[in-house]
Amino acid sequence: MPDITDDKDEFDKEKKFIEEELGFDHVDSYKIINGKAHYGINVVSISKDEENVEQRRAYVTSPNPMHAMMEVWDSLMQQSLSNGLEQMSDFIRETMEESGMTADRVLAQLLNMLSDEKFHATFMTTIQSVQPDLIVIGNPQIVQGFAVQSMGTAEDMTKQVENFLKEVVKDEEEE
Repeated sequence: MPDITDDKDEFDKEKKFIEEELGFDHVDSYKIINGKAHYGINVVSISKDEENVEQRRAYVTSPNPMHAMMEVWDSLMQQSLSNGLEQMSDFIRETMEESGMTADRVLAQLLNMLSDEKFHATFMTTIQSVQPDLIVIGNPQIVQGFAVQSMGTAEDMTKQVENFLKEVVKDEEEE
């Protein structure tokens, strides 16, 4: 696996080595077009009780929607893993403070936990369970106007649909 870096100078140096020393061409040189577009993204998470709807808007520059989706998922997974590790750290700190256990004992328990396959499954299940409920990717001018709201109970939803249909009929009659 190649080294992953966010150091631009190091990245450019490696690119030069790959091209000049190893003789590789960048795949873009084989493409018919190298177009890119800005894709709007709306990431929606709805609370379990469906009372709170959180929407985060962003954009990604990409050659196609599939690549845009991969960028979104990469970002979401990074955020989820980072959050999971932060929560684990907080748990360890709180356990030490509340229980009075020594750092050696907490570390021994942590090592046991980290080597347990059930813990791995639980950790990954938790990471997957906090992923958003909806991801919309498309033209930013359209995605910008995309809104999600909680409809409440089935009865509330029926009333909202009835009111919407009454408004449509009323508008048609006025025309």
